Amino acid sequence: MAKIEAVILDLGNTVFYIDFDLCFQYWENVSGVDWQILKERFAWDEQHIKFEEGILSEELYCEHIAGLMKIDLSFKDFIIGWNELYLDYLDGMEDFMCSVNKNHRLLALSNTNATHERVWGPRYETLFSEFEKVFASHKMGAVKPNAMIYQQVLDYLDLPAEQTVFCDDKIENVDGARDMGMHAIQVVSAQQMYADLRALDVQW
Repeated sequence: MAKIEAVILDLGNTVFYIDFDLCFQYWENVSGVDWQILKERFAWDEQHIKFEEGILSEELYCEHIAGLMKIDLSFKDFIIGWNELYLDYLDGMEDFMCSVNKNHRLLALSNTNATHERVWGPRYETLFSEFEKVFASHKMGAVKPNAMIYQQVLDYLDLPAEQTVFCDDKIENVDGARDMGMHAIQVVSAQQMYADLRALDVQW
């Protein structure tokens, strides 16, 4: 097996935990509509993809999801609620990231958007300095599992796919990386991810 030269991590539920229920719970507070009803009305639809590709503006996405959820939603409350999801790092992540980049190139690749980046950038700034580069979908014009997004990372690395490993909590994104010839790990838990990385001889 080729030596792993680069470790590429998704962000949400791979580096830090996220919980979208917290977004709907915030919007319940400002709308008076039960958060579970808001969640049922919401959709991860084509407009959301365009938002994370950087094609749709924050203002238009706010209008779109307000329509889906059938509530009046100010832009301010959209921004606050949309950013309620951020939680702590996965167990051991700080030690892992601060050590693994001594032996391997360490990058991030996330489906995200401008609204979220403004928060996760400063919130996790200290640890994120361990990344050589953070690839954010809204600046790349594509989202995982589109082959284009993985190819942009590989082009930047200037490495063959088999010398990289990608970790993500969503199986469709893992499969997309594997289709490109990358090693890929679905993250079910922190300890499972670390064990799978060690099995590929990733050192930290």
